Amino acid sequence: ASLFYASPTQINYVMPLGTATGTAIVTVVRDSAIIAGGIVEVTSVSPSIFTATSTGSGLAASQIFRIKANGEESFEPIVRFDPGQDAFVAIPIDLGPPTDQVFLVLYVTGLRFRSSQAAVSVTIGSTPGEVNFADAAPGYIGLDQVNVRLSRALIGSGELNVALSADGKAANVVLINIL
Repeated sequence: ASLFYASPTQINYVMPLGTATGTAIVTVVRDSAIIAGGIVEVTSVSPSIFTATSTGSGLAASQIFRIKANGEESFEPIVRFDPGQDAFVAIPIDLGPPTDQVFLVLYVTGLRFRSSQAAVSVTIGSTPGEVNFADAAPGYIGLDQVNVRLSRALIGSGELNVALSADGKAANVVLINIL
């Protein structure tokens, strides 16, 4: 397995391609000695949305992709760290004029082997989202991405839950804020 991070209490790795679904044994080896092990359940889909705090809850570790009427494109943050509060805080999303197309770019994992893009759904508050992309994030091993067009019906909603599912399996629910 490809390692991304290792510390005394945590190891991040990518399941090797071709790993069979079902129960698998994970063995951690250092200097030819087994130092840890465990059992994992391998499934083709197990979506999880990255969060600003890396805890799986709270604000989405996401951004906005905006296309203006003149074709100008930009990425905008939707969360920042506030040192005064010692916390991550939402940057409210401004959907801009009706001519802007605004997409929420969710960074996720465990999604790329979904049965189809149509099998990925996102709900923002109580509003179903229009999923325009759901697959591996270009250029990043192990990172998946879901792009959702934000409906203008969400204007003025404030803090909203974002719920994602793939092949009927629900991810953790995260938060965004819309002006």
